[in-house]
Amino acid sequence: MEELSWITHEHPHKERTSDWVWYAGLISVIASALSFYYKNIFFGIFILVAGFVVIVIAIKKPREMKVMITKDVLFLNEAGIPLKAIERFWLDETGELDKLLLRVRGSFAPRIEITLEGVSAEDVREFLTSCDCKEEEIRPSISAKVFDRLGF
Repeated sequence: MEELSWITHEHPHKERTSDWVWYAGLISVIASALSFYYKNIFFGIFILVAGFVVIVIAIKKPREMKVMITKDVLFLNEAGIPLKAIERFWLDETGELDKLLLRVRGSFAPRIEITLEGVSAEDVREFLTSCDCKEEEIRPSISAKVFDRLGF
């Protein structure tokens, strides 16, 4: 097999109720008001902007992403990651959707999580091990678990 490709989403989509949006907005307004009360104006403005951005991103539908693995490079849309830069990979098969977790050396995002949609975990494992990538357990980060628990 020369390449392996599939189309997935940037992240799993979660439907947000209007209550969720109101709670997120209320929390950011209250935190910002407290910041203004303690005369920390710039932090208050930052909290308002961050709250707005979180709400906009949370209600936006995730974009489709084309993943293609060749013998030398893993492509995420047009961005390429050399397979030599991948320190190790792990296939998380514990959730609803299987995920490919990557630990990448010398990258802005050293941990990458890719959902496997339309391709089996076994096919990905066989292909990556045939390309001399090392399979070693990678646990999801604590912040990812916290944000998942909070509904992000």
